[in-house]
Amino acid sequence: MSQISFDPLTGNMVSTTAQVAQLDSSGQVSSSMIPADFDDVQRFPTLADFPTEGMVGRIYFPGDTNIPHRW
Repeated sequence: MSQISFDPLTGNMVSTTAQVAQLDSSGQVSSSMIPADFDDVQRFPTLADFPTEGMVGRIYFPGDTNIPHRW
């Protein structure tokens, strides 16, 4: 899937290819799909169990939906 976005630094339109995270054999997001600048992943049973204030560079996963969230 391609997406076109505007780069405000160059003033150019940029076409990028969106990737869908692949799941491993246990149904979790594969570590190879997590960007290198994210050094920590935390899992919680539900979104309601997340901390009230997240940490930058950390990915949070609720076990009930497995949809990633970050601050």
